[in-house]
Amino acid sequence: MKSFLKVLSFFIVLGVMIGCGPDSDSNKNKLKVSKVDVLGTKNINMQKEGGTLELSLATYDDKDKFITQKVDADDIKITKAIITRVGRARALNEIVVETRVQSSLFTNNSKKIKNIVIDIDSTGSMEDNDPYEKRKDAAKKLLDIPRKSNDRILIAEFDRSTNILADFTNDNAILKSAIDQVSSSGVTYMNNSLLEAEDLLIQRDGTKDIVVLTDGETFDAYYHDEVIQKAKANDITIYTIALGDDFESTQNLKELSDETGGIFARIKDPEGLKKIYKNFGTAAIQGYSTVKFKIIPPNNLPAGTYHLNLEGTIAGAPFKEENIEFTIQ
Repeated sequence: MKSFLKVLSFFIVLGVMIGCGPDSDSNKNKLKVSKVDVLGTKNINMQKEGGTLELSLATYDDKDKFITQKVDADDIKITKAIITRVGRARALNEIVVETRVQSSLFTNNSKKIKNIVIDIDSTGSMEDNDPYEKRKDAAKKLLDIPRKSNDRILIAEFDRSTNILADFTNDNAILKSAIDQVSSSGVTYMNNSLLEAEDLLIQRDGTKDIVVLTDGETFDAYYHDEVIQKAKANDITIYTIALGDDFESTQNLKELSDETGGIFARIKDPEGLKKIYKNFGTAAIQGYSTVKFKIIPPNNLPAGTYHLNLEGTIAGAPFKEENIEFTIQ
């Protein structure tokens, strides 16, 4: 009997050692993150009693390689969540809110054929909002994301009409030269340009994405719903960038991205466009995690515009997103 117990004890200890060793499944699947990039926001749904929002995130290992693995809710820790009402003294108006992780999804685009339209506002107002044409160098950052040989990108500019500067190609020299040709004149007819981009993408196999930048209200807003319906019917994702302070334009762009599964970003200074184009390129070409957060303020929020600042870690690597804007009616 003693001999049997010794043998049994040996196999129990051996099993524990194997299960806890470096090659166990639990350790193999453990997310190891060195860097986190916040790519943008999605589906902000805030009411006076709180609500939800989604952040799109990219994670990288210690060799700066994109991680094609889902971020689990248990890997996410929120260290700071503060709401500030716009237009009020910050020190008197900071509200610490409870933040919970509701869900996490991973979109892996790395193995799919990509078709991307980069659609750039070339209207006259860009002379004021982007006087040094920062959007040109910024758009080229998307081209720096590693692609497969059969991925294709098209460059277009729009004002009253759409001008295709480079048809679908994978040649970065052609694409960068086309971006350099973007001008600044005319008025904004963005939705018509998006409909033309969708028609071109419908004909192609693989993922279909549009990255659009604009700085103001479009004169063809009556096509807004049609753009969304055609995108949804043909699995086209629209990533939207709002440059400047036009609130109505911001709301329309946000709806375009939310309804089609894309990501929205708003920026007032064109200096920050490089990061946005790089982030959107990462999302479209490689993939991203979408993490849904529930935001719970201590009391109901009065009507007004607010900024939410979030800080936290994913598997120990820090991330931060500031000035996530929402409005309570």
